[in-house]
Amino acid sequence: MNENLKHEMVEYSKDVATSINEFSAYELDVFLCLVYVSRSMLDHRKVSETENLKLELPASMVKKFLAGTHNSRVKKAIENIFDTKVYLKDDKYTKVRHLFEGLDYSADYKTIDFELKKEYIKLFYNLSGNFTQHKIKEFTSLKSRYAKRIYQIIMSYKNLYKWEFDAIEFRKILDIPDSYGWSDIDVKLMRKIKVELQNNTNISDISLIKEKSGRSITKVTLKWNFSNPEVLEEINFLEEPQEVTEDVLERKQLSSESEQLYENYIKMNDAIKKIIYEKAKNYFLEEIGIPKENKLIDKIWKKTEKLYIVKVMKGDI
Repeated sequence: MNENLKHEMVEYSKDVATSINEFSAYELDVFLCLVYVSRSMLDHRKVSETENLKLELPASMVKKFLAGTHNSRVKKAIENIFDTKVYLKDDKYTKVRHLFEGLDYSADYKTIDFELKKEYIKLFYNLSGNFTQHKIKEFTSLKSRYAKRIYQIIMSYKNLYKWEFDAIEFRKILDIPDSYGWSDIDVKLMRKIKVELQNNTNISDISLIKEKSGRSITKVTLKWNFSNPEVLEEINFLEEPQEVTEDVLERKQLSSESEQLYENYIKMNDAIKKIIYEKAKNYFLEEIGIPKENKLIDKIWKKTEKLYIVKVMKGDI
């Protein structure tokens, strides 16, 4: 495997990560590869939302991340992605018939004609917060659809180390058969998911805590840990974000330009510094999807504070 592919990052709204859909494991791979390649072909932070997004994607760029690249398989996956209904959560799940106006594999199998409806552009482009970020190759290395969906949830809320769901919602997101009781979910799904994530990702452990109301399980809390805690690295404006472990971040130095910007910030009067600081911290909290601080979030903020302040100084926030 090309070493560079291991670190390619894909980003999309958390609403997509926790949507209800019937994509197969392979279709999830193709879907996110389409998102990744389309974002890499334009300035994904400045996409017009007044008209459908039309792109001609090189099929070779999409297939390089996939385990199976036979043309007939890719073509069938594209057809199913176009046809599959997606339910996006907005107070309650809202039915979406198609995300795409068109999604076609060319007759010579060299290009994919990609046309995303304008109302869904905000799910994949112009992202400023409330988004999921993870390695595309790590995602496609997972074989089980259930493992992929759990992985998406964890990467959406990774710094919280847990996320609570209504029990019915959790079952729908994972598309768990009605015939499965909660003991089946523990034995037939969660144990296997745990092993697959441990073998292929930085996720070291997962557990599912169930809460009852009377005799019925009404809430579940998904908990997880990482082998190495992860935080975001400083990102240039047009580059895909990368991840580094906390120990690397502690040693990481800002660029000379960024250091100078931070020194300029330190020299400003307190009123201006307060405005910049609050803007940086609010963006940080929004980016990780948490409106308020807690001890864990404060610890992460202390390690990344300089990076976000420099972003404000650069005008990137």
